[in-house]
Order: sequence, then C-alpha cells, then structure tokens
Amino acid sequence: MSSKEEVKVLTESILASRSNAKQIPDLIKALENPEIAKFALNGLVKVFTSLCKKGDFSIADDKNEAIKKYSNWLTDVFDEALSKVASIIGSDSKQILKELCLTSLMKLIVLSHDPKEDKSWTSLDVKRFRLIIDALLTCKIFFDDHKIM
Repeated sequence: MSSKEEVKVLTESILASRSNAKQIPDLIKALENPEIAKFALNGLVKVFTSLCKKGDFSIADDKNEAIKKYSNWLTDVFDEALSKVASIIGSDSKQILKELCLTSLMKLIVLSHDPKEDKSWTSLDVKRFRLIIDALLTCKIFFDDHKIM
C-alpha cells in the first residue's frame, strides 16, 4: 500500500462489512510507511471505533464458537495495532505523528474499556496503558520537546 487513497479505500472496505475485518492487518502494516502512516492511523481509529461501538470485542462470551473465535482474533489484532502505534511514539518519526499516535492510543484504550467495568480498569486495560508509558519512557525526544524532564 503506497497512497492515502489506497488507505482510504481499505478503511471504507473494512467499515462496510465485518467480513472485511480480515484486512485490518493490512491497515496495521501501512503504519510502517511514513508517507501514509497518518492516514493508516486515522483509518485504524475509525475501524476500531466502529467495531467497539458495534460490540464486537465483548462477544467473546458468546456460545457460538465462530463468534468467540472472531472476537478473540479481533482482540489480538487490536493489541497488535496498539503495539505498532506505541512503537511509533518511541521511534524517530516526526513529532506531529508521535503526538497523533499518543492521542489515538488513549482514545482507543478508553473506547475499548469494557463498559461493565465502570469503576475499575482490568488487567488488560493496564497492560494496554503500559504500552503508552513504555513508549514515552523510551522517547527522550518527546520529553525534550515538551520540557517534561
């Protein structure tokens, strides 16, 4: 994938049908291309926001094996996406992309939080937040630019 138009088409394809969710890893891979990383990140936020709102992450308890398998796969892909986005924060990418990654991570983690757990964060939530902390701690440039240290 090499253009923002291809990323937009891929994002729309995934949003159009759950059966196209198998293309999410292609969107994650697009984060590796600095020319289109911002568009891929926006696409991932749109896709995962839509899937969270549809409840696709919370169907792992369903008795139907196919639905369970899909939900578990989706959770794994989501965590893969979060890891990839966090790695950009700790990389030598442009500062604006790092900041976009940070805000996108926060949004996705909060959005994916199980609404039944309204008063506490689960161990999975904590694991996901740890990605952000680790990325920020390895990113000296981020701290220098924002005079945090």
